[in-house]
Amino acid sequence: MIRLIITKTDEYSNYSLKDIDDKEYNLNINFMGIKKPEVGTEIYIPKSVIKENVSLNYELIDEENKTNEDEIMVISYQGDKKYLQRYYG
Repeated sequence: MIRLIITKTDEYSNYSLKDIDDKEYNLNINFMGIKKPEVGTEIYIPKSVIKENVSLNYELIDEENKTNEDEIMVISYQGDKKYLQRYYG
């Protein structure tokens, strides 16, 4: 997984993100069942998912229900960590 920080977002679920080397990424991520993550939130996501260049849909799951690591995203903000699973449209 790659660690990214949200640097900017808009009302259309577009996110500008940076990695630890200041490389920028732009992703469209729909978060279902949770409040929209704020600027400064850390996202841990498989690098292979970033390369897909599609709208991503993630829903909250329990940490114990993690199945396929390639389908999981972790978000962390102010010490609160959430696990999300990818869903396809």
